[in-house]
Amino acid sequence: MEAVITGKGVEITPALRSYTESKLNKLDRIVSDVMDVHVTLGVQKYLQIAELTVKTRNGGFSASAQTTDMFASINEAIDNLARQARRQNKRIKSKKGHRRPARTDVWEAPEPLEAGEQIANSSAKLRRKRVPIKPMSVEEAALQVRSADEGFLVFRNASSNNLNIVHRRDDGDIDLIEPGE
Repeated sequence: MEAVITGKGVEITPALRSYTESKLNKLDRIVSDVMDVHVTLGVQKYLQIAELTVKTRNGGFSASAQTTDMFASINEAIDNLARQARRQNKRIKSKKGHRRPARTDVWEAPEPLEAGEQIANSSAKLRRKRVPIKPMSVEEAALQVRSADEGFLVFRNASSNNLNIVHRRDDGDIDLIEPGE
C-alpha cells in the first residue's frame, strides 16, 4: 500500500513517515482492497492533528484525531479507521448471504405435480382432488365418511371452528383427528 503523507505546518521526518506507514499496515490487514491512502499531519497552536483518508473498492473511510502528541494522534486516527473498516466488513458479509442456516425441522411442501404426473422413483401417480370444506358436527362427518367411498373427510368443526379430519380405519371404526399444540 502506497501512502501519500503531507504536512501542514510540520516537517515530515523519516521517523514520522516510517511510524505512520508501519501503523497503516495494521489497517492493510483488515482491509484488503485499499486503493489510495492520504495522510495529512498538521499543527495548530499546541494541537497535533492527524487526518487520514482511505479509498477502497467498497467506498472509503476518513478519520481525524487531535492530541498534544503527533504519534498519539496518528494512533488514534488509525484506530478509528480500523473500527470503521471492521464495521464495513461486517456489513458486507451480512449482505453476501451469510445468514443463519435454514431450520431443518420445518416441513417443506413438495413441488406441486400436474394431474397424472409420476412421483420420482415411484410408479405411483399423484391424484389431486379439491373438495369444499363444510362446517358440520363430528357426528355428521362420521355419518358421511361411513357412506362415502373415500376413507376420510376433512371438515370444519362447527363447535370449535377448527379443521378436523374423520378417518375410517380398516376394521370399520372411525377416528377423529384434531389439530393440537
